[in-house]
Amino acid sequence: MSLKAYLAPRGRSIGRLAWVPNGVAPYVGVGAGTMWYSFRQGGDFVDTTTTNVFSDVFRSSGWTPVAHLFAGSDFAIRPGMAFNVEARYEFARGTLSQDFVGFNRIDLSGVSMMAGLTFRF
Repeated sequence: MSLKAYLAPRGRSIGRLAWVPNGVAPYVGVGAGTMWYSFRQGGDFVDTTTTNVFSDVFRSSGWTPVAHLFAGSDFAIRPGMAFNVEARYEFARGTLSQDFVGFNRIDLSGVSMMAGLTFRF
């Protein structure tokens, strides 16, 4: 779920039935939700107590809370349609399974970019 605030008017009304969009409508926002993650690490590992080398595959997956900040712009194509570009930074940390005894939580934070079409009704 997110809250979005436009930094400039998205357009203007002409009379009661006509609406003219601005060419560019920048916005910022904040939100929160949940994220599913799946982590797999395979290879050769060293047992720190015996110094023996062993091959294994460790796995961890689950749901975790996530918060995000985002900024973007709508670029008007016509009155009912806009091209949208958005950058988002997500803050999330996941708990590792019993395969990873003694390790901290995994950092799932990062940046993503999105592009798409917006339709106005």
